[in-house]
Amino acid sequence: MFSKGKMQNISGIIDRIYSGEDGRSQEIIVNGRRVLLKSDQNAHDKRFIFSGVFTVNESEKNDYDAYIFCVKAKLPEVFIFSGEQLLSYISRYKQNRRVSALYFGRTKEGSLVDYKDNKEIDVSKFYNNWSILQA
Repeated sequence: MFSKGKMQNISGIIDRIYSGEDGRSQEIIVNGRRVLLKSDQNAHDKRFIFSGVFTVNESEKNDYDAYIFCVKAKLPEVFIFSGEQLLSYISRYKQNRRVSALYFGRTKEGSLVDYKDNKEIDVSKFYNNWSILQA
């Protein structure tokens, strides 16, 4: 169960997601941490229950303490990385690219994946990973 303070943080973030423009980055502060928030409408890819495309460019990679990627589906579907986690993920799976593309979604079988080059990478540990933003 989430504490009252945590629920206020989450609802504030969700408000920012829906007040911002799709595909635009927003910098927010959560518990004193600089967080990059990116949102995208559900891509309605028939292979997925929900999916969205995000990019992280070189200037964004080292500038934030955490990153939130939200697909605006029936409910907000959120993937949250710490700065270190995102850098590690990008270096492992997105090598040699100045702009890293992320295609997050839930398959019809229920898996949470980043779909790249016909390969599904498990990203379930980043899904609703609100603990990254705790004080």
